[in-house]
Amino acid sequence: MRNDRPLRCALLLIVASLLSFRTGFAAEEVVDRILAVVERDVVLQSEVDEYIALQMIQAGRSIQSLSAPERDQLRCQILQAMVDDRILVAKARADSVVVTLQQVEDALRQQLDNIKSQFASEEAYREQLAKEGTTERDLRAKLRLQMERYLLREKLTQTYGQKITVTFNEMERFYNQYRDSLPVVPASVTIAHITRVTKPGDSALVAARRVLDAARERLAAGEDFASVARALSQDPGSAQFGGDLGFFGRGQMVPEFETAAFSLDSGQVSGPVLTEYGLHLIQNLGFRGEQVHARHILARAVFTPADRQATLDTLQSVYRRLQVGQDFGELARVYSMDQSVRQTGGRIGPVDPSALPPAFGRVLATLSVGETSQPFESDPGTFHIVRLLERTREHAINMSDDRRQIEEMVRQRKLQTRINEILEQERGRMYVDVRLPGCVPSAR
Repeated sequence: MRNDRPLRCALLLIVASLLSFRTGFAAEEVVDRILAVVERDVVLQSEVDEYIALQMIQAGRSIQSLSAPERDQLRCQILQAMVDDRILVAKARADSVVVTLQQVEDALRQQLDNIKSQFASEEAYREQLAKEGTTERDLRAKLRLQMERYLLREKLTQTYGQKITVTFNEMERFYNQYRDSLPVVPASVTIAHITRVTKPGDSALVAARRVLDAARERLAAGEDFASVARALSQDPGSAQFGGDLGFFGRGQMVPEFETAAFSLDSGQVSGPVLTEYGLHLIQNLGFRGEQVHARHILARAVFTPADRQATLDTLQSVYRRLQVGQDFGELARVYSMDQSVRQTGGRIGPVDPSALPPAFGRVLATLSVGETSQPFESDPGTFHIVRLLERTREHAINMSDDRRQIEEMVRQRKLQTRINEILEQERGRMYVDVRLPGCVPSAR
């Protein structure tokens, strides 16, 4: 029989800020209170204590093993970190940094998928939530706020990071000062790749349309939209909530979906709308200022074996062109569907080989530097051609071979210095009130 203890710990590690950890702090029956205020945002004692519980799980210790002074010190450290986080989020909002609803939903979906992957089944996952006294709706709501804060903070940090320059003299001074304590450079590879993802053909769209036809028949017969969505929608993120997507503004959904949602009158249901996710029926639930509230029924379009073969045939044709000397980068720009690296000729790296999908590792093990693989499949319907550009073994870092890594280390140090300066500046401008006795902002 499977041991569920590691799975339970995995859930706690990811959603510690949501769960109550009754075995620790609840035994003291602490009344929740505000420990800090940043502008209009607050940090509650329950949030801080939940993160203490998280750290104890990570350290393999129990909460009860902490002495009172240790607990006070840890609580203060975590509170300071959470206040800093709130300051950066407030700064991001003040600077008009924007993350879209779609970005938040994508991050939320990935986080939930990570959680669910730790369990043997959907039923086991839901049983664990029930044991913790919560529901997926509560979990989604709390994680959504966490994901939004995380993305805002990351975008703000990226904005400042892009403005930082590093000179050769700075790199040299850094290397000479810290060379004995710098980490060993792990093995890495630099590759270029061309990716093609199989798209559903006409037959798949016909099948998806049948699902929506069935949905429209049930709606025409008077059945509630939410009920039909729960029964038929193939969107795992919203089906259980009756297809409800909440309020969203322009620029937060894919264009086809957004156009349809905003063009409908309140209560009106669209005809089939085609997006990259499949076919949708969309219902407008009303407007609030510049936002629309909508729900949908999604019928995903699934590719056929013939669609898959057509994708493979395309990459095999590309491979033959590479074999007669055509430029890899040019072909990547024309044929690759990986938008993140398409304009760089498909280049990735240096990267730890173990960080690549297993299929990449198996193929790269057969290649010498400069060689190109034949098309291979990493996930169903997703094909790649890979060229090995560079392979390095583990070694002590040095200025000759690892200048880019040293430059990045210096950049990160300068970025952290800049972030600390921003925190100090914003503490003087924003309303920041730390109410935990004996806990004062640390010197920077």
